[in-house]
Amino acid sequence: MDTNRQGIRERLRQRQVNEAFANLRRIIPSHPINKKMSKHEILRGAIHYMTLLEQLLNDQPHS
Repeated sequence: MDTNRQGIRERLRQRQVNEAFANLRRIIPSHPINKKMSKHEILRGAIHYMTLLEQLLNDQPHS
């Protein structure tokens, strides 16, 4: 019984992680748009995108 509950919890955790990656994937731009990306590629793309956004903010004139 305990092993079964652990398996259920692990599947739920995996589903939540996969949903989080899917949400992140929808946010980051890529070319082509519908390209299948590994989790590693999604994370690298997110880091690159955040770096780009940070540079854009830093380049804005201060008011």
